Amino acid sequence: MRKSPIVRALVTPKMSGGVSGAAMVSIYGPTGLLAFIAFHWKPWAPVFPVLAAIAIHAFIKVLYRKDVYFFHIYKVYSTTADHYHPWSREDLRGRGARPKGFGRGTRC
Repeated sequence: MRKSPIVRALVTPKMSGGVSGAAMVSIYGPTGLLAFIAFHWKPWAPVFPVLAAIAIHAFIKVLYRKDVYFFHIYKVYSTTADHYHPWSREDLRGRGARPKGFGRGTRC
């Protein structure tokens, strides 16, 4: 029987600092803006948004350690949680069509 090694770096998404790039941007993008605004208020004030961002980063890093697809799954769930219909509907085109993201174009 032939076996191929699985290269983990090719299977998992790209990570930066233990979280995905999108999560890094969503944490440190607003932090930079808040730190800039806080600096114009008081020169020592940017410490607070930076410390909050570090705490959020640590929390999200724990979530990513448990499941690297946590936010991807949550995003799909939050947009379709109350609207999921596993059976085909009349308002969808084609025989047995499913909404985007519900197994469309995948083999059974």
